[in-house]
Amino acid sequence: MYMKDLKDNLINSLNELLERLEAEKQELEDKIGQLEKNIVSLNSLDSKVGPHRIVEIKAKRRRRPRGANLNLVRNFLSENPDKRFSVPEISDSVKIPRTSCWATLGRLQKKGVIEKDIEGYWKAAQQ
Repeated sequence: MYMKDLKDNLINSLNELLERLEAEKQELEDKIGQLEKNIVSLNSLDSKVGPHRIVEIKAKRRRRPRGANLNLVRNFLSENPDKRFSVPEISDSVKIPRTSCWATLGRLQKKGVIEKDIEGYWKAAQQ
């Protein structure tokens, strides 16, 4: 009798598991169908936008001319010869990204136009 109950419980558990798996399978199939519809929509949108539109969008992003950051930073520091500035202060003042500011400061320092003090602040070089 015990073995029959055990067998029946096992069969019931397996049937419940099978039902859950079939429900999950149906959910996944529904999600796949929705994703396929989204792909079709995106493909049709891509054909409406076309490569010429992508070029137009990219063309609107304008870069500063070569050397512009260098001139901005050099002018800012030379206009304030008695002051010293941190990188965030400089980048915020001349409105360039901090990474660009670091690179620009390094180039100006190599040219001897600016100096960095012991505390990490930047200023125009004494001429």
